[in-house]
Amino acid sequence: QLTYRGGPLIAQVRAFGLYWGSAWNTPMPGGTTGQPVTRQALDAYLADLVSGAYIDVLAEYSTSTTTIGRGTYLGSAIIGPDPGAQVTDADIQAQIQQRLADGSIPAWDPNTLYCVFLPSGTSVQQGGQFSCQVFCGYHDAILDPNTNAPVAYYGVLPYPDCGGCAQ
Repeated sequence: QLTYRGGPLIAQVRAFGLYWGSAWNTPMPGGTTGQPVTRQALDAYLADLVSGAYIDVLAEYSTSTTTIGRGTYLGSAIIGPDPGAQVTDADIQAQIQQRLADGSIPAWDPNTLYCVFLPSGTSVQQGGQFSCQVFCGYHDAILDPNTNAPVAYYGVLPYPDCGGCAQ
């Protein structure tokens, strides 16, 4: 049984994919198609997820002030530079903020969710713990330091070969 605790809800999500690193353009060693094909599949999945019947199921979590309904997939971009083997949540927030500032990703509004996909071999440290060991993906918000109001919502997802997420 889920209960609403008063946090922000996204009414009609506008999802945008951010694929971090050039590996999302590069075939895997040995000639396999690897991450570029995975990126295409993830784009298609997100497009179907946010605009399809799955969102209709989430409508049961609507509140008296927010009705959850189908959204749109805004597309995706590959961002750089290539990440190291470990990145922090602060690194991810900086990537999003940089792209918002330079206008290379869609502007944020309260319905926008940036989906950050990490390449194979990269884990994220968040709250002193590591993805692929203690947790798989997570979501959070970037807050304005002066008002504490959200300036971006984002989710972080490791590459599907992440050992701790495949179980």
